[in-house]
Amino acid sequence: MVKRIAQGMANYYSRKNVITDDDVDVYSYGFELVISSVLNLVFVFAAAIALGITLQASAFVLSFALIRAFGGGYHAKTHRGCILAFLVVFLAFAYALRYLPESAATVYMLSATGVSSLIICAVAPVEAKNKPLSEAKRNRLKTICIIISFAYVSVVVYRYFAHRLDGKLLVYAISGKLAASASMALAFITRRISSAAHDN
Repeated sequence: MVKRIAQGMANYYSRKNVITDDDVDVYSYGFELVISSVLNLVFVFAAAIALGITLQASAFVLSFALIRAFGGGYHAKTHRGCILAFLVVFLAFAYALRYLPESAATVYMLSATGVSSLIICAVAPVEAKNKPLSEAKRNRLKTICIIISFAYVSVVVYRYFAHRLDGKLLVYAISGKLAASASMALAFITRRISSAAHDN
């Protein structure tokens, strides 16, 4: 459905001479990404509103998007699969964090940001199958990911010693980072398995 809508939009702009016929495929792909992202946000925030955790969802989504923007991650084969997967991941974290004792929040954040930082440092960036990265760009993205991870670790350590930050928002932000790093690890493993199968 997303692909059909995007193709229809691109064809419409082509008929109106806003874009050329040669650009239809490029714009169609761009529209697909935009529509899929919007639907992702609509479903996640609809769930967040129902659960009364809109601010926490914002922290989760922004954190997830920040890591994914520079580090890449797993892509489902269909837009429906992508939207469903992200919604399920968000709901799983929301459910688990709802029952996380406040006394365990700091330990969770230290553990989660530590594990996610190790994953990011080890595998980032994970390039898309159809978008290989040059060595220079790969190094630049890896550096950015490491800097972002260090910033997260610094904030959590600061909270550990100062206890001056909003714990609930930070827990969700760290969870978004953990989810993004897990997506990155899954993409990395999938690529390795695919490459090994192809070589054999």
